[in-house]
Amino acid sequence: MLRTFKITIFLTNHLLYAVKEYSLEVEDVLYAVLFPDDVVGGHSRRFVAYKLLNDYLTRVVYEYENGIPVVITFIYCQSER
Repeated sequence: MLRTFKITIFLTNHLLYAVKEYSLEVEDVLYAVLFPDDVVGGHSRRFVAYKLLNDYLTRVVYEYENGIPVVITFIYCQSER
């Protein structure tokens, strides 16, 4: 049985600009947040989700505001780094 969930995630303009800059889709970034390979704590109560995507390492920086994830930005680099 397939279950459906509704999830609210806010995206900043900075993130949307970065996605366009790298010619990616917003769905790629959301996939990294929802199904990360790893998550570590960052600065100022932020989190960093790691996900391999197309042989590149995607690091998505997000925080929670009133219990809702707010995706700040992401870093997209070669996986050897």
